[in-house]
Parts: sequence; structure tokens; C-alpha cells
Amino acid sequence: MNTRVRAFVQARMSSQRYPGKMLAPFRGEALIRHVLRAVEQTLSSEDIVVVTSAEASDDPLVRYIESIGRQVHRGSLDNVLARFISGSREYPCDWILRVNGDSPLLLPEVLRLVIPYVESGAPDLVSTVFPRSFPKGQNVELIRVSALHGIRMEETTLNDQEHVTPFFYR
Repeated sequence: MNTRVRAFVQARMSSQRYPGKMLAPFRGEALIRHVLRAVEQTLSSEDIVVVTSAEASDDPLVRYIESIGRQVHRGSLDNVLARFISGSREYPCDWILRVNGDSPLLLPEVLRLVIPYVESGAPDLVSTVFPRSFPKGQNVELIRVSALHGIRMEETTLNDQEHVTPFFYR
């Protein structure tokens, strides 16, 4: 593959419905470890970055991620779109494979179905979400970084900023 794809695993500890869920035990390990393992079956660990916030509430998550030898990028808590943009500057790539950190049952096969689109003249976004192609928990999106960098923040809504890809859907 001539182009570089990095997985950005989006994660934070300050979930309102389930605070601390990224490190909550699931099948004997932190929930996010299962997600990382699925991604590691598709991309090398050097191409996987956990993107989290710079808030103190995410310090335990960062310590855990670093303890297992994985990369972390910290950015805005609420503006996840800006977090992805800054992450792509720290960890340059042509495409971002967007993965939710709270999907411990994510199948590597779904990731493997999406990634080949980078070599096929894909549009700026390939999604299993819009329209929904797989069950919840199997959400994966492949985003062309040049298109992401082309977004003007003043043209985005709060929903765009929180969820990264709705801007592309419109």
C-alpha cells in the first residue's frame, strides 16, 4: 500500500452514561484493550493512535495506553474533529481509520473490508455507518486526511465537532 493509513481510536474517560468505561473490565481486560487488539490484527501497532482529550480525567487512560506501549494523542475534549485534525498533524498519514474505543466486540474483518478503498479511488469518506451496513459496535470510517484538513471549523456545527464525520454526510 503506497498510502499511509493510521487508525485513530477515539476514547475518553468522561462518558456521562458510564464514566471510566475505557478502563472498565471486560472479559478480564480493560475494554479499550479489546478494541486495540482488533485493530492490531489489521494495522501495525505503529499505525494505531489512541486520540483522547488533554483533560486530567483522561490521565489514567493515557497512563494505561502508554503502559501497553501504544501511541497517544491528546486534544480537545469536546471538539473531537479538532482532535483528529491535530492528531493527523502529530501522526501524519493519508487516511484515518476512525474507530470508537468503546466497541470491544469490533471484528477485524470489518476493518479489512474498509481499508482497501484507499487504493481504489475512494471518495473522501468510506463508512459502515451512513447508511448503517453492520450492527452497532462495528462502526468504522475511513477519512481522507486532506479532506479533513480542508474543513473550515466555522462551517461546522457542534454535532460535526463532536462526531467528526457528519460534516461529510451533509
